[in-house]
Amino acid sequence: SITFPASTAVPTAIIRSAAAGTVLNGLTFSCGASNTARAVSFVTGASDARVTDTSFTSTAATAATAIEIINALAGLTMDNVSFDGGSFEWTAAAFLGTAAVTRLRATRMYQLNGSDVTLATGTTGVWQQEVSTGNSRLTWTV
Repeated sequence: SITFPASTAVPTAIIRSAAAGTVLNGLTFSCGASNTARAVSFVTGASDARVTDTSFTSTAATAATAIEIINALAGLTMDNVSFDGGSFEWTAAAFLGTAAVTRLRATRMYQLNGSDVTLATGTTGVWQQEVSTGNSRLTWTV
């Protein structure tokens, strides 16, 4: 298990993937005042990504988003992933699908304390909420 503490400077992303087969497993992200972008981003070239047993927590009022799909992504599997807005929520969606994800398989997803999920037009697959608290929403534009 690897923990990424809140950033002390404003990063583009803590992890930015443009690779096929990226695996993020057993990670913990604390998103603080300097995390005004995203913790994890998937950009052109990323495909068949996997995020499992990972948690994202907003620890300050300016934490923007946990995961952002910046460019179309073919193949994303997520299981047992927790988004926690904490006392502050996220300034954008916890999971922000700016671009479409095809072959999305998200199971045992936890949306806590104002952790919205936004999935873009063209996204195909499954999103299974295990728990949703506060005003957490799932918006899937079809």
